[in-house]
Amino acid sequence: MFDITNVMTNVSNSIEININVDIPKEYLEKTSILELKDVTFVGSISKVIDYYNIKGLLKGIMILPDDVTLERVSIPFRVEIDTDFGENFETDENNLIIFENNIDLISFLWQNIVLEVPSKVRGKKDEEITLEGDGWRLMTEDEYNKGNNLGLSELKTLLDKRKE
Repeated sequence: MFDITNVMTNVSNSIEININVDIPKEYLEKTSILELKDVTFVGSISKVIDYYNIKGLLKGIMILPDDVTLERVSIPFRVEIDTDFGENFETDENNLIIFENNIDLISFLWQNIVLEVPSKVRGKKDEEITLEGDGWRLMTEDEYNKGNNLGLSELKTLLDKRKE
């Protein structure tokens, strides 16, 4: 929670924020994010007439699984935040939780981190990845199209032998 009493009572125009953001592990469990490192938020909360403004820079590193190999991949993120909110809301449209004169910045910052998760994560280029195991290997589309696969007649023969 972050106390905004000085801004609410006009003792000060803004509150400077420079924090290391510690996201609870429970938040990560519902996402593809394996870990967060070096997450910081540097900014300010200020009052503008009848609303408040949070402005600053949220940055860090998210560790995500590679989409093919599941290896851990470090993805840096950087989010510039400039959000307005009212003082009479317990929870506003930005997921800011305001209780008395305190704001839960962690929930708000978490929502901004989740928006930065890429839809596809690759640690290595496709050419660098060879996937094979005991009796199998991943074929490229070109290999498949060049006839390195069974034809329908060969497949039917194999199925017929299996029935016997």
